[in-house]
Amino acid sequence: MSNKGRNKIWIFLGICLLSGCMRVNMSESDSQNTGANEEQSEIRLSLVCNGPGVNTTYEARGDKIVRIIQTITISDSEIGVAENTDRKKAEEALEKSAKSMHSSLDGIDISIKDTEKAFEVTTVYDLEKADLKQLEKEGLLQGGDETSSFVSFQKTRDRLNDKACPLGLSLSREKD
Repeated sequence: MSNKGRNKIWIFLGICLLSGCMRVNMSESDSQNTGANEEQSEIRLSLVCNGPGVNTTYEARGDKIVRIIQTITISDSEIGVAENTDRKKAEEALEKSAKSMHSSLDGIDISIKDTEKAFEVTTVYDLEKADLKQLEKEGLLQGGDETSSFVSFQKTRDRLNDKACPLGLSLSREKD
């Protein structure tokens, strides 16, 4: 794979960093209102944001996002994979690059799937295992302050719009 192809990989992997989340404070009134919180935590929410080549799913219990699953589809031409290129080597190089970016962070799992004409890079952010301050330091989360204790589903949903999700935004709810 050429340097041009590697540069394109880094650009597309950079898109992974833009999960569009916001950390918020859990105020004293929220923690005192335990009945409402217990009822809300039984409701699982899922928000799917679709854009060209990017699909991001935010999974939450109540207002607390617990997982973010982001899949980016990168065509062969976008990363400079020629027709006669060994696809397994290209996949291994892509996986090595992706994993080296996040190897020191807990709660992040990256997988690569070869779909014959493109690669799907799926990044799962397990926010129950991850250090939110570290994710923010690495540019994987935006907003919040030093006392933030979770990523707000409602504030994330409010920030996402037609520009952030040009192919649509869908919400589903189910009771645990």
